[in-house]
Formats: sequence, C-alpha cells, structure tokens
Amino acid sequence: ASDYGQLSFLDNNEGIDGEQIKSLISELLVEDIIISSISLKDVIKFMSSYDEKLDKIWEMSDRFFDPSVASYLLNPLNKNHDYDDIAATYLNITMMPSKELFGKQSLQSANQNKSDSMLKYACYRAFAAFSAVRPMREALEGSGMIQLFENIEYHQP
Repeated sequence: ASDYGQLSFLDNNEGIDGEQIKSLISELLVEDIIISSISLKDVIKFMSSYDEKLDKIWEMSDRFFDPSVASYLLNPLNKNHDYDDIAATYLNITMMPSKELFGKQSLQSANQNKSDSMLKYACYRAFAAFSAVRPMREALEGSGMIQLFENIEYHQP
C-alpha cells in the first residue's frame, strides 16, 4: 500500500473458485480506483468471463491504466514495453527481465511448476504496473498523448 493505492496479487492456482473471483471483481469495480495492469485487455477479458454484467466494463475506461500501452505511445520505437523497461524508464528501478528469470523455461511451465521465478515475475509486473501510473500519466499529459491514451486505446477488442 502507498499514499495513493494498494497493490494486490491474486494467485489463481491456489484453488480460488469462480464465486470468489466474482466477489473480488465486484469489489474492484465498486471502489473509485484505477485498475492498472500490464496487458490490461487480457485482465479485462478474464474479469468479463466471470460475469455477464461486465459486458459494459469497457465504458469504464477512465478507471483503467495499461503501462505497456502508455509506454508504446510515449516511445513507439522501443521494442520492449514490459515491466522491466517500464520500471527502468519511469521508476528508475532495475528489475530482472523475464528472460533472465525463466531462462529457457516457458511462462506456462513456470506457472505449472509454481516456481519462485513465476512469483517474482508476477510481483515485478504488478509492482511496475502499480507504481508507474502517476509518472506515466504525467508523461502522457506532458506529451499531449493523454487523450489518445484514454479515448482510443481501451475500446473493446
């Protein structure tokens, strides 16, 4: 937690059922919070799969922030828009890239094996997504890209 929010991590491999996930999603949507995640569209699709009432979730785009999309808009020539690059550029923090965490092991294999690398990866991604909202929003505003980010990037796929 910080002066501007709370960081949460949900490990769906821990036997959490659909009703528990629905409850957590409902809590997120009732609160006046920003939901930030790298690859946010995947998270929204996941959330929508648990409740038909979330079909209109895309209308709440002002409550979503995807640092990977912001990173692309701010620096489209950069090939990396993952947590490690976002942390280095906007938080001045060095994080171990996924290639170093997993080596030749796939993300799916690391998840199935419940490896320590998978937990670190999830925490790095969550921390970068959470911490980068403020500096990246300021950068988007400073570059005149904030309206493009808010009005175009979150339309339903």
